Amino acid sequence: MHNAHLFCPAALALSLLTACPGPTTPGPVTSQPAEDAALVALQRTEAERSAQLSALPPATPWSERVLYFALLDRFSNGDYGNDDAHGVAACNDHFDPHAFQGGDLAGLQDRLAYIEELGADALWVSPLYRGVPNKAGANCGFPGYWVDFEDPYELALDPRYGDAAAFDAVIDEAHGRGMTVMLDMVVNHAGYDATLVGQHPEWFHDPNTCAQGGQPEIDCPLAGLPDFDHDVPAAAGYLVDVHHQWVERFDLDGIRMDTVKHVTPSYFSRWTDAMREVRPALYMVGELLDEGSFVHYDGYLSSGFDGLFNFPLRQGLIATFARGESTDVVAGRMLETWQRFGPEQTKQLVNLLDNHDVHRFTEEIPRHLSPDVTRARYLMAMTALLTLPGIPQIYYGNEIGMYGGQDPDNRRFMPWWAFYPLTRQGQSSGVIGSPNIVWDTTQRLIALRRAMPALKRGDYRELWRQNGPAHNNVWAFARHTDEQTVIVAFNNGEQATDGAVPLHVTGLFGGGTVLTDVLGRAGLSDITVDGDTLWLALPAQSAVVLQNASSPHPIDERFDVTFSVQAQTHWGQNVYLTGSPLDLGGWNLGQAVKLAPQDCIDDQCSWRTTVALPRDETFTFKFVKIDDQLSAQWEAGFNHVLTPTENTSVSTTFQETYP
Repeated sequence: MHNAHLFCPAALALSLLTACPGPTTPGPVTSQPAEDAALVALQRTEAERSAQLSALPPATPWSERVLYFALLDRFSNGDYGNDDAHGVAACNDHFDPHAFQGGDLAGLQDRLAYIEELGADALWVSPLYRGVPNKAGANCGFPGYWVDFEDPYELALDPRYGDAAAFDAVIDEAHGRGMTVMLDMVVNHAGYDATLVGQHPEWFHDPNTCAQGGQPEIDCPLAGLPDFDHDVPAAAGYLVDVHHQWVERFDLDGIRMDTVKHVTPSYFSRWTDAMREVRPALYMVGELLDEGSFVHYDGYLSSGFDGLFNFPLRQGLIATFARGESTDVVAGRMLETWQRFGPEQTKQLVNLLDNHDVHRFTEEIPRHLSPDVTRARYLMAMTALLTLPGIPQIYYGNEIGMYGGQDPDNRRFMPWWAFYPLTRQGQSSGVIGSPNIVWDTTQRLIALRRAMPALKRGDYRELWRQNGPAHNNVWAFARHTDEQTVIVAFNNGEQATDGAVPLHVTGLFGGGTVLTDVLGRAGLSDITVDGDTLWLALPAQSAVVLQNASSPHPIDERFDVTFSVQAQTHWGQNVYLTGSPLDLGGWNLGQAVKLAPQDCIDDQCSWRTTVALPRDETFTFKFVKIDDQLSAQWEAGFNHVLTPTENTSVSTTFQETYP
């Protein structure tokens, strides 16, 4: 495994330093938690890890998480020794987009700090099964869905990705960083010429007669892949046994099931029950790639899936924001979702702009538009994704506005420069202009969603949509809980709103309430509610997130956490605290918390501060020395991890060097 440390130079303007959450290779954490603090060190023995993780409070619900999808082969190469593991030499060609590119579990582990820095706290890993060794046409099966099933089945990872220990390491470190882990699985088909097809041809549908049963979408092969006949008891039982092995072997939190609409819901009723016998708390989401309607959704939700991907909503996002159509389209899709499935089920669905099976959202934006307009449209879509009810899914590269058309173009390798704040500056090929702006805005939106109860679990109330060509092309909605209300609004038009749009906020805000835009991209001044009406004027192609200005961070119940760090400083140098929550700056040094020196002996002081942090949420943080020339020295080692369960204190020593 190569070491991919985040680049954090000692002298860098604060405006450029958005985050540097530490190295991506193991190292000790020097924090010594108080006896009553739920502070988890990331470098520890297996026994310590198990004991500390089991003592943590209940995990954040999946409905309140942000999901990051890393298509493993295309994300990061951490072990160059397995790059030539494919049996067909042509499938090891890094210049062929249909072939394996070298991404693996070691690379994913290297980049967990980056995903944490972005703010996502759930990880979707593409399939890890051992794949068939052959090539089919121009393709080599790099996404991981061409499984070489055999009977008897003995769990084995594809050597191109790593081994079981490598996946254990990813899961352990992800859990230590407060992330849940979802693994991609498939029961619809085997890989081309899989061993099992020769062993048990009777377990598969006959492609010559499959359509005679009247269900070709279920009974016939998808792209020619051998299609399991789940009505054959031995085949059905085999697939349960295969995945029992995976669920028993690995400490998984969730499963993403591939191609669910090509398998009967009745089979999934058996399969999901079987998986929950092993892990009752598994979150299971199905890929039902039907962008036209929700007609098939009810059957699969009734079969045991917690959620499905909301592809119809994705089409609404494309029509409204990518193509510049009326806000009626996306507003209608969202309202249909809310009314059809109800609040709780809607919050369990997964929302997305794109994934590895469709064109990237950026490709849907007309290419003749200027870079500024293109970016504005994309950021409106990202704002909707991260503020609507439902679990937002970030497909790797969304955070930099990556382009990608027809498969495999939508599966380009993640550019190396995306992982570092400095190299995200400026213009780059393959992405919409100014990727740093897209990245910073995405990070800000994720931080707002994770921090604000209304955005992560609030109910939905539509306040305005265009409703015909005579009206402003505006969409506004409220997300609200008992403790907080947030208004999200978009001007999808090419001109500023023609006068102020009246939003009726009866029951949400009282007259005289002052609202402020916490997203801060539209240049909007604070607005005062007039009676029961909020008069909203928006710039062209902009989005705002409005909350009560007198409560800048009304974030659940909080506990006071006193941070104390022993640090040696020179003249003009101070110690700051930053981390994942907004209260610690959201990894932005410009908003980091300054500590006060106490009990100094020469240049050695105990630096302290107390911050009120939301209860029962896992945060990461680090200390940084900054001098009057704005030179920043980040603490070495992994991030510290904290889950406040009561008023507590954290004491540590500033770690000067990497181990």
